[in-house]
Amino acid sequence: MTGIEIDTSEVRRVAADATRMPGELSRWLRPAISKGALNIKRAMQADLEASGNAGIRHVARSISYDITDGDHTIEAEIGPDKPSGALANIAYFGTSRGGGHTRDPIEPLTEEAEAFQKAISEIVEDLWP
Repeated sequence: MTGIEIDTSEVRRVAADATRMPGELSRWLRPAISKGALNIKRAMQADLEASGNAGIRHVARSISYDITDGDHTIEAEIGPDKPSGALANIAYFGTSRGGGHTRDPIEPLTEEAEAFQKAISEIVEDLWP
C-alpha cells in the first residue's frame, strides 16, 4: 500500500476540543470513519474494475479497509491486501512495460474529504454541550 498523507490539522483541533466532550464521542466517530473508508474503498474498486486488463480488474477484489482504535484516535487504512494486491503496484505505478493507468488513490480520498468533514462537524455540533 502506498503511503498517502492528508492534512488533518483541522480534524486534530476538533479532536483536541472533543476531549472535553462526552465520552460517547468515539461511538459516533467510528461509524463516520467507517462510512468514509467504505466510500473510498468502493471508489478504488471502481477505478480498478474500469481497467482494460483482466488481471488489474481482479485486484479490485483485494481492496479492503481496517479500522483501528487507539488512545484518543480512530484510524482507517484502505488499500489492497497481499498477495493478489501485489498487482496493485502495477495498476497504480506501472512498470517499464506499461501499466500505471489507474487513478491515484489520493483522488478518492480527496473526493471523500468534504463529506467526511461535514459528517464530523455535524457530530461535534450535536454533541457539543
